[in-house]
Amino acid sequence: EREQAVKDVAANTGLDVVVLRPAGTIGNRDKASFFAMFYEAHEKGHYPIIGDGRARFSCIDTRDIGRAMVWLGELEEAKGQTYLSKGYETSWLDLKSVFDDNLGKTAKIRKLPKSIAMFVGTLMEWITPYSRQPLMTRFAVRSLTTDALFDDRKLRETGFRPKYSFEESVKNAIVDLQ
Repeated sequence: EREQAVKDVAANTGLDVVVLRPAGTIGNRDKASFFAMFYEAHEKGHYPIIGDGRARFSCIDTRDIGRAMVWLGELEEAKGQTYLSKGYETSWLDLKSVFDDNLGKTAKIRKLPKSIAMFVGTLMEWITPYSRQPLMTRFAVRSLTTDALFDDRKLRETGFRPKYSFEESVKNAIVDLQ
């Protein structure tokens, strides 16, 4: 809906628009993200996993999002187009491993079977007041246990390449959270 609103304004004003849909982000000043939540848990000595932790997902360094925005803003053929962007693919267990390496300590994995997590998510949705966000939801459980991979071929075909690796992104973001 937000993209459509921007496209409608562009159509009425003659403004050139390019839509960039980034994968999950890892970056500085990202204190309310999935990344920050997993970092905080790791710092406390435990690392939550729902299911087996092998679900693959796409991520991108926030610095690469900025680079992609500049790239597409200067690309004439990008006007009016929509692009997906990612930097790398990883898993929840991969993220733990990079945390372990960068923080110099190994957090204990706390596994919760998906079926139990779905039950807890459902219960949390029912009992949490409407004005608050439940600690766990069925959507979050599905997100943590299902592959979510972006196909960014269209962006790469323009010549854009992400600069930062998964390990570099995590290391940079950790510095900001410490």
